[in-house]
Amino acid sequence: ETKPIDLEAALYEFGDLETVRHVISQFLETLPDQLAEINRHATSGDLAGVAKYAHALKGSAATIEAVPLAAAAAELETACGAPGVYESFQAKVEQLNFICSAFQEYAAQIIILPVKMVPRQEGS
Repeated sequence: ETKPIDLEAALYEFGDLETVRHVISQFLETLPDQLAEINRHATSGDLAGVAKYAHALKGSAATIEAVPLAAAAAELETACGAPGVYESFQAKVEQLNFICSAFQEYAAQIIILPVKMVPRQEGS
């Protein structure tokens, strides 16, 4: 099972747990607004707006090693340009909402995770 955040990769990327916690906290602050914009544009049928926000979410999620969230955002972005888009588009919006919810729950645990529980990197 793929975890919502690849914590080992995030630790490698950012160097230490405190930085990872800080970056995740910042991401969690912006995620509801990003998701609200995606849902607002989806409700109005504005595929270009959905694609724009999905693209931004994909990039920020990839930066913090939130691999499933980045993948869901990428799939939604791609679905916005697909022929016969509406059914796959709606399913991708629902999938993204579900993955965002799981991510938020998991990320909140990382923010309060005791240092001793964080996986050690090889060679450290």
